[in-house]
Amino acid sequence: MAIGVGEVVGGRYRLGAELGRGGMGVVWKAWDEVLGRDVAVKQLLAPEGPRRDVWLRRVEREARAAALLDHHPGIVTVHDLVVDGEGMPWIVMEFVIGRSLADVCAAEGPMEPERAARIGLAVLSALEAAHAAGVVHRDVKPANILLLADGRAVLTDFGIAAIEGDEALTQTGAHLGTPSYMSPEQVAAGDVTAASDLWSLGATLYHLVEGHPPFNAAAVSALFLAIAYGEPTPPRRAGRLDPVLRELLTKNTAARPTAPRVRALLEGTTFAEPLGEATLPGAPRRVSRRGLLLGAGALAIAAPGAYFASALLPDRKPDRAGAAPSKAADPGALDFQPILNFKQVKGNGTFALSPDGGTLAVESGGWLELWNLETRKAARGPHLEGSLLSIAFSPDGGTLAYGTDSGLLGFWDVAAGQESPNDPPRLDQIVESMRFTPDGLLTALIDMTSAVPGAAPVQLWDPASGTSTAVAPNTTKDFAHRLAVSQDQKTAAIGYAGGQLVVWSLTAGRRLWSLPKLKRPADALALSPDGRWLAAGGQHSGVRLFDLKTGKRVKTFTGFTGIPTALAFSPDGATLAGGTWLGSDENVADEPRAEPIRLWHVADRSLIGSLSGHAYGAQTLSFHPTLPVLASGSVDDTVRLWNTETREQLDSLEEHKEDVLTVAFSADGRTLVSADVTEVIAWRTT
Repeated sequence: MAIGVGEVVGGRYRLGAELGRGGMGVVWKAWDEVLGRDVAVKQLLAPEGPRRDVWLRRVEREARAAALLDHHPGIVTVHDLVVDGEGMPWIVMEFVIGRSLADVCAAEGPMEPERAARIGLAVLSALEAAHAAGVVHRDVKPANILLLADGRAVLTDFGIAAIEGDEALTQTGAHLGTPSYMSPEQVAAGDVTAASDLWSLGATLYHLVEGHPPFNAAAVSALFLAIAYGEPTPPRRAGRLDPVLRELLTKNTAARPTAPRVRALLEGTTFAEPLGEATLPGAPRRVSRRGLLLGAGALAIAAPGAYFASALLPDRKPDRAGAAPSKAADPGALDFQPILNFKQVKGNGTFALSPDGGTLAVESGGWLELWNLETRKAARGPHLEGSLLSIAFSPDGGTLAYGTDSGLLGFWDVAAGQESPNDPPRLDQIVESMRFTPDGLLTALIDMTSAVPGAAPVQLWDPASGTSTAVAPNTTKDFAHRLAVSQDQKTAAIGYAGGQLVVWSLTAGRRLWSLPKLKRPADALALSPDGRWLAAGGQHSGVRLFDLKTGKRVKTFTGFTGIPTALAFSPDGATLAGGTWLGSDENVADEPRAEPIRLWHVADRSLIGSLSGHAYGAQTLSFHPTLPVLASGSVDDTVRLWNTETREQLDSLEEHKEDVLTVAFSADGRTLVSADVTEVIAWRTT
């Protein structure tokens, strides 16, 4: 049944303007013809199949959870739950006008600690009311907190809330929540309590003052590992809020502060001032009309986001001192200059380069954009429903596949500038990374967030038919957190959080070999281009080199101070490079601890030498396709270029303001793309 403006739902709610779309449905402004008032109604779209009943119970749960908290000034009130003629539920809510904290931060940048503390007190009050009613929110994050025109901060979206005494609706091992703000116990799929909401409040406050979440990683699995075992990057702008953040982000739930303790800390940070009026956008953003996916809950009230246009940078910066003259095949002649800069709203530092190196696909302002690197002009792609997590071009560059944290998988026809004919599949879980096979028919999709035994972290999709085949089923009780796929896409190595390492044949759909549970999981995996070797790096275990066919360990490289988190083979497979992450502690910001990148000969497993220069080690590496040049990115916010033959530093690119998470050369070597969690920069050499 088509629903539009003027339709009456539940016998009394006449639909007005569409306010926004999200992971669970569409939000409309409506008029309550019985009580004569404006309301917001959320139209919920149910999945087909056996999960439908579970989904309907979840909808009832959201309505009941919010209804238990009726009339609290910091929680959007739920008035009613109605069912339309097709049996689909609609949630009727208080109509309020405001922007989400996620949009406020994206538009205005980091907040002053005092303002963040005042917002924190308002959200804490809402959480105390929820917890007193036996409700745990489980998804506290900036996108679920609205700043209203009257100065209130209100908590929305109880879509995955847990009500005390309710039957569990999730499978053992499932993860519910938004990864960047999930507590360690949520990451481990353990018991989620009121203390978990307080961790998420701490992660939210951290984001408000620092401009990004406390843990950053290029992949969800790496993020889970950082939350479970690592420490957050020490805040630089928190000021008097610093001790509050430290206590809230305590991993041990028993040692995490109680709500009264948090209130006392926040009241000691702030002053008794109003939150201030939220600045409202002049016009709502454009939204996609494509189907919605069950996953991330939709905001109860529309929260239009600011559009960040992609900024064209100058053709060249002033020449760097000592830059070498241009010479063919001379590493010293590389002179990368920034040509494009993208402020990320939903991108998470994710990008893709076309096979010919001429096009860069990147998120900008909530849209996918395809930039011609020669003309520096963009073609607009689809609007993103959720944050971009993965993206890849087909071998011929004609199809762009993308996945979001709402469970959306999309296929974009590059030449036609539209969605491919088949509707994007609806997935129950997120797609963390993807790539195309050389024949261009199948896309390898990796969902590594599930710890459910038997779930397949690797799926093969056919874009032409929209069908999939599940391979590499999880035989452990842990989630997969590292994956490497061979250049011919025939073999995959999967490292699990519990320390298991399993190698699969993707073509035959069978396990080739596996290693028993190690003391610590692999923090980095890399397969050599010729398919002969697997390199695995981990804390306390160095870098291990395995024969990919037999599983025999042939060498262990040791001597690391930090955790080997970056491994890369040279294009000819002759050299292995290893970089380390030195962790984060309260002294890192003031006392840089350098650890060099190491280079080894693969043939005889000997050490070639070291590359020294990064203040905190290197957490991402990429070899140039034709020259003996290595690019590295670091927590010191720099990208560095190295001559791997002379082991000299060629350049230091210093445009980033956050930890560099990813670096990649284009296939022709003329373009280098680097990304942090909030920004993607494209560099070009002459």
